[in-house]
Amino acid sequence: MIEMNCVSEQLYFEFQPIVKVGQKGEYQSIYAKEALLRSNATKSFPANFFNASTESERETQQLFDKFYEMVVNFFENNQKIRLHVNIDPKQIKLSITEAKLQKWLPFAKSVTIELTEGQMTDGVRNIEQLALIETYLNKMQNLGFQIALDDIGTGENKMNLAQALKGYADLIKFTLLPYHTGQSYTCYEESLREWQRFSETNQLPLIIEGIETKAQAEFFAAQGIQLQQGFYWDDYIKTLNE
Repeated sequence: MIEMNCVSEQLYFEFQPIVKVGQKGEYQSIYAKEALLRSNATKSFPANFFNASTESERETQQLFDKFYEMVVNFFENNQKIRLHVNIDPKQIKLSITEAKLQKWLPFAKSVTIELTEGQMTDGVRNIEQLALIETYLNKMQNLGFQIALDDIGTGENKMNLAQALKGYADLIKFTLLPYHTGQSYTCYEESLREWQRFSETNQLPLIIEGIETKAQAEFFAAQGIQLQQGFYWDDYIKTLNE
């Protein structure tokens, strides 16, 4: 856990494992870890600060400075594990972002940038804005970073955007979090199967996140999804390390 002070708010990172499982949902290995930004006050994602940082060069600079500290510390202790870091579409377009990511070059080939489902533009998405995002994603790939489309099917990351950006993506992530615990699989089966077809057609690995129970892990493994993330696997790995 790495603590930090940023804009009068004390923040820290948690690292949630993304695991590879067998066909029956049995644990096989850690595929990567995702850096999750948290507030010490609430122990949850500091949405107000993060949203403000997407609008401000100064606050984005402060945030990236702290992310850089986290990245360096992470790879000092986890040299063989890939790291996932979230970046909002609005942050990508800020001029400071590219300069800050240049500092990550020693680690770039071990870092996946997750493009979040945040709003891409201040209004209706248009061709010019999409072209700008494509330009920045291309620059990130040229620096050596992997690109993931995060929380597909939610926010901005709908199928039409995924189709437009598939040439820049290395993997996609489907989240169960919008669905209530215990909600029937039929409520999102059609959407998930559509994304599985997209994954297979474009040869993009699919990660499912929001796994909270062993039964879920086994069920989705049986559906062919063997990259999984969620509190169930977080607790499982912690138990292994005790």
